[in-house]
Amino acid sequence: MAAIQVIDLSFQYPDSGEMIFSHVSFTLDTDWKLGFIGRNGKGKTTFLRILMGMEGATGRVVSPCAFDLFPFPVPDEGRPAREVARAHAGPYAELEARMEAALADPDGAQAYAEALGEYLELDGYTLDARLLAETGKLGLDPAVRVGDEAELNQLSQAALEAAFEEGYREGGAAFRALADRYTTSRSDAALREMVLQLDRQLQSQPDPEAFLRRALALYDEPDPLSGAWARELMEQVRMEAAQAGLAFQRGLRLAGLPGIPPVYGEWMGELCALAAALEAAADPRDAQAVLGAKLPPLPNKRKYPCPDEYARERLVDCQKEGKKALEEARKLLPAGGEDVSQLREVVAALAGLWRRYRSLYEQAKAAQDLLDFNDLEHRALELLALPEVREAYHNRFDLIFVDEYQDSNRVQEALVTAIRRDGLFMVGDVKQSIYRFRLADPTLFLEKYAAYQPEPGAEARRIDLNRNFRSRREVLAAVNGLFSRLMTPRVGDVAYGEAQALVPGLDLPQPGE
Repeated sequence: MAAIQVIDLSFQYPDSGEMIFSHVSFTLDTDWKLGFIGRNGKGKTTFLRILMGMEGATGRVVSPCAFDLFPFPVPDEGRPAREVARAHAGPYAELEARMEAALADPDGAQAYAEALGEYLELDGYTLDARLLAETGKLGLDPAVRVGDEAELNQLSQAALEAAFEEGYREGGAAFRALADRYTTSRSDAALREMVLQLDRQLQSQPDPEAFLRRALALYDEPDPLSGAWARELMEQVRMEAAQAGLAFQRGLRLAGLPGIPPVYGEWMGELCALAAALEAAADPRDAQAVLGAKLPPLPNKRKYPCPDEYARERLVDCQKEGKKALEEARKLLPAGGEDVSQLREVVAALAGLWRRYRSLYEQAKAAQDLLDFNDLEHRALELLALPEVREAYHNRFDLIFVDEYQDSNRVQEALVTAIRRDGLFMVGDVKQSIYRFRLADPTLFLEKYAAYQPEPGAEARRIDLNRNFRSRREVLAAVNGLFSRLMTPRVGDVAYGEAQALVPGLDLPQPGE
């Protein structure tokens, strides 16, 4: 347990007229679990940079702890991993250079002794042995390096090609059913991309194989259409239904313009009701019933002439946009009369195809002493599963700070959990989560946001930052107005209410003043 004291801290950026921090004093305990939550421009990352000494704030930060900022910069990413690890483990290269220079100096005995003392204190003579031991625990050659994108992609494509050739040759009925379902007579590109997409998803999990087994088990439930599989499926269906509803509601507002025949409003109203019914569907069977209904037809142009042709075209655009979302929802659902339990064989064949691809890809990387980025994360987790390694990191770090926490995934969460002893300090804002395409999982943030409490003294505390220092109040008002209409827990991960609204922190002169 150690205290980090922030005393009379003040800071502002040179081009800003407002203070980010103004004479702030507080204490952080390294045993705390603390969430630092605020919207864009609130000073979350700035505070971490101040702790690192990277910003020129006034006041004092008194800490018995040293701070490290991860990830470390690596100037030459082509160097072997052992050299990179050696460079960042401590100032060993600098001390070795000092000792060598001192030995060459007839009067360098004192300088040599000082450098040697520091080197011994850092266990410099055992560093290489320790690095070899750690790479040995993972079965890695010390010369292993991170491959560049081109060579890793080449190995991946070769492994995928070999896995498919083996599947076509020896895959049996299950593989043929999988291929029949997701390939055409001309190409299996869609199925190949499905395997790679599955791989990307699995690599964001701490234990890809365990995650895959749990997913397959969902198909073994007595009634998959009412179990966990269906609940996950319905979340995606409701997302599409919400998108359709937004398009239809926009059309309904357009249909209310002066001069538009009432029949267009009735038409859009029926479409809105259909989207709402789909969003309220309890399970896939209900959703199939809703989507089985015929969409109300566009009112006849001759029978119901619209004086504003542009408005009518926009109504048709809204209908097409909503219809497209409904079609996406339909694709997610099992085909009519299909037994979901029979899908397990197809899904199991996909899992088997992925396993074969992954095995071949791992063999190809090992043959060339290469790692990819996912390997760095998973191999680190393997090392941290060893009690002696985990204990060493527990003793090294008093408090872990995590910036942009909303863009973390499950494997990164596992790494943080493995190295932290007690204290954890996170900053983030779920509305700024922009890396879902790279498998970020904002639900990690939402889980913490719901569990942490704002009251001082709470075991797991949340601090909400509610002022924005980057934008004029007119800009913030426009953003608040837009987000309050668009963002919901299902679309945007959060209900955009008063607590989430952007509050001006800058008192800037109005235009013309």
